[in-house]
Amino acid sequence: MISRGLDVQCSLRASSALLLQACNQRAIAAHHCSCHLVPTLPFPDVLASVASARTQRKGAQGLQMTVTQPKHVLSPNIVVDPYRGDPPRQSLGSWFTLSGWKERIRRWQGAGLNVFVISRCRKYIPGWSLKGFKQEALELYEQTCLELARGNYDALRNMSTPRVSSELKSQLKQRTSGGWKRVHWEMVERPTLRQLQLLRARIGVMNQHDPQTWHVQLTVRLTSKQRFAAFDAKGALVAGSMTTDIPVVDYWVFERSLRTAASSQWRIAARLPPPITD
Repeated sequence: MISRGLDVQCSLRASSALLLQACNQRAIAAHHCSCHLVPTLPFPDVLASVASARTQRKGAQGLQMTVTQPKHVLSPNIVVDPYRGDPPRQSLGSWFTLSGWKERIRRWQGAGLNVFVISRCRKYIPGWSLKGFKQEALELYEQTCLELARGNYDALRNMSTPRVSSELKSQLKQRTSGGWKRVHWEMVERPTLRQLQLLRARIGVMNQHDPQTWHVQLTVRLTSKQRFAAFDAKGALVAGSMTTDIPVVDYWVFERSLRTAASSQWRIAARLPPPITD
């Protein structure tokens, strides 16, 4: 993961050089074209030089913003190594095959990465603890479901990454087009903190030397019982039930930047589909 961040940094530098070269070539072409397109203007060479200088300054400013943007990016908008369920137990014969050892090493690396990410949370997030995170994740989960039922997109946008907020916006539009005027939602049986399972801890690295560019992603399994009911404009029930308790198992990814800025907070990075084994 760290080497991937270094590759991204090198790619950005190479892209910047290529873009700067392209801007210079375009400026030279603009200089030659200006003499033919506006021959009646006085001092065409001077005007072309001024225009070229402005183009280069704007191009340099744009390149600078592009290079420094990852340092202040809100979210990578991608789930790093999404959870797809626990792998089956390896057979005894896997100890004597190359594929078995490759799979075993991959699992060891995943477990080691979990420990590493948790240690980064303890180091860079003030006062972080696993119990405190579970409490915050449960509150964020419940508040997100509540605001989704209310149709409060502004609140949802502040609690989720740009990719997830876009998905929630589409979900709200589909709900409206389907004739849903009002939605009732409640959690009738909240999970305890012990029941919240931290399944995976991963990290997205833009610059391995700058933790300010890192984003941690913690995947949590939440089990609860909920009630859901949707009503149309006339108040008629069109979906769900006000009296039926529904067992729900959700797999959500919670993401946070390790920046020290006050705006750093846990957000919803993904709502994963349940594994096939469930």
